[in-house]
Amino acid sequence: MKKEQKTQDSRVQATSAIWGLAVAMFGISIPLEAMAHTDGIIPVFVMLGATISTGAVWFFGRKRPNELPEKSEQYEILADSIQQLSRHVQTLEMSIGDESLRRSIDGAGSARPPRDNNGFGESVYQQKDSN
Repeated sequence: MKKEQKTQDSRVQATSAIWGLAVAMFGISIPLEAMAHTDGIIPVFVMLGATISTGAVWFFGRKRPNELPEKSEQYEILADSIQQLSRHVQTLEMSIGDESLRRSIDGAGSARPPRDNNGFGESVYQQKDSN
């Protein structure tokens, strides 16, 4: 005997779940309808809902494999390229950080007037006194 192969089509799995739940709803609703002596409208709606749901799954659903494709040579090339780009970005970030640090060190040695609360280098009180 052959082992059953698991299907890769998600539409088959969705259809199985829909009709499995529909059978459970039939199992509950049919005895309730018999005890209540009604026209059996609930099983009709269960059947209608399962049919519409199945149609929607097969009409709008796409076949999607559950597994990723095996690693190929192209995959390896792309992975190497991504690693090289990552290293290059890290190198650029380090050099930019070093240059901004050098600029801030060089700028600290220059003679600039101290900035005050108004941000112009002169005190607000010095401006008033000189007038």
